[in-house]
Amino acid sequence: MLNVSALWLFYVRLWRGISSRELRYCAAAFTTLVPFRVVHSIVIAADAFTVQVFALAALFTLRLFDNPRRIRSWIGLSLCLTAAMFCKYSFSGMLPPVVLLLGFAIMTRLGKGERLRWCVFGALSLALPSRRSCSK
Repeated sequence: MLNVSALWLFYVRLWRGISSRELRYCAAAFTTLVPFRVVHSIVIAADAFTVQVFALAALFTLRLFDNPRRIRSWIGLSLCLTAAMFCKYSFSGMLPPVVLLLGFAIMTRLGKGERLRWCVFGALSLALPSRRSCSK
C-alpha cells in the first residue's frame, strides 16, 4: 500500500507538471517501470521505504518551490529527509539539489525583506538531515 501511495504521488505531480498527453503517459510508464522503483518496492528492508520517502520529499520540495513561506512544508521536508538518511545513506545526494532549488525560490519569489528570515528558517530545517549525513 505504501508503494502504491508513493506511485500515486508521482502520478499527481506528472499530471500537473506535463501538459502534453503523450509525454505525460510516457513519463507515467517510465515512473511505473523504472528499475530502482521496482527493486526498492519489493525489498523487505530499509530500502523498501526509499520510494515513499523520495516521493514525499519531492512533494514538499515542489510545494516550497511554489511558495517558500509554508512552514509545515519546511518541517515535512526536514522530517522526510531525516527519515531518508536513516533508510538509505545515498539520500545525502538529494540535499544539494534541494538547497539550490529552494534557495532559488527564496531569492526569486520573496521580497528583499523576507529573504534573510526564510533563508535562516530553511537552513535550520535542513540542518537536521545534513547533520545526519555528516555523522555517518
